[in-house]
Amino acid sequence: MKDLDPAKSILGMEIHKDAKDGMLWLTQGKYARKLLERFNMFDAKLVDTPLVNHFKHQLSTTFCPLDATEKGLMSKVPYESAIGSLMYFMVYTRPDIAYALGKVSKYMMNPGKVHWEAVKWILQYIKGTMGYGLLFDAHSYQARTLVGYVDSDYAQDLDTRQSTMGYVMTLGRGCIMRRSVLQKCETLSSTEAEYVAITKAAKEAIWLGRLSSEMGLPQGCVNLYCDNQSILYLVVNQIMSSKIKHIDVRYHVIKQVVYEGKVKLQKIVDILNPADGFTKYIPLESFNTHCAKLKILPMDEEES
Repeated sequence: MKDLDPAKSILGMEIHKDAKDGMLWLTQGKYARKLLERFNMFDAKLVDTPLVNHFKHQLSTTFCPLDATEKGLMSKVPYESAIGSLMYFMVYTRPDIAYALGKVSKYMMNPGKVHWEAVKWILQYIKGTMGYGLLFDAHSYQARTLVGYVDSDYAQDLDTRQSTMGYVMTLGRGCIMRRSVLQKCETLSSTEAEYVAITKAAKEAIWLGRLSSEMGLPQGCVNLYCDNQSILYLVVNQIMSSKIKHIDVRYHVIKQVVYEGKVKLQKIVDILNPADGFTKYIPLESFNTHCAKLKILPMDEEES
């Protein structure tokens, strides 16, 4: 993008616009710099992803300190402050760190050394991506269309065995809403976990559809993409199967909204589903693909 006109906003957020090409870019580069300087991470080694697989079996309460000495040492670490600062970064312009931040924020009451290492890893990732931001392209294909992606990871939380669900909504090809959170209910299969996640995402899609319509962007049926084929068959089948009778009745609303045409479920392969990065650790290549799909890109990268 060229000839950008930056306007300052809260928390160091900058709004860059290119009226000619119909592009809007939200960044927090200055906030990222202050964040890294505050926690003495500005000269840290760069890493390519917010978290890597070797943290998978370390982010649990097993590594929380038990004795008073270790707790005293960890009390001097600015763990809560770092999490809070990163939270503002994630909410405004950097949804790519949502899953990683959700994992480390669980241990704010009693963090261990491993948990702090994971937080520093996220800061190292921020160091290498300070120039990244959210791009919205008014001239892109289906720029006025609301599109959603949803995924879940069955029972992978080491402490509670709960499932993680993630969903993301895009408009103008850019991310306007994202969520990565543990499901509050217990699920008995990966299909059930996906069923719950899709219901939650569909409710969000309907609300955003109404909001965008009030803003002059009528949506009609919202496309919601998932990578679980069995869910597609389950949702469109209006006959209540004995295999899902135990699921809380409030989650069956997805059948009704699909039947009424408010939401349409579409199949997408997992490597192209950006919601995948909101539920689990993924390889670098897939992570970069998902970021590009959500238009989380560096400002100096030319749009293709």
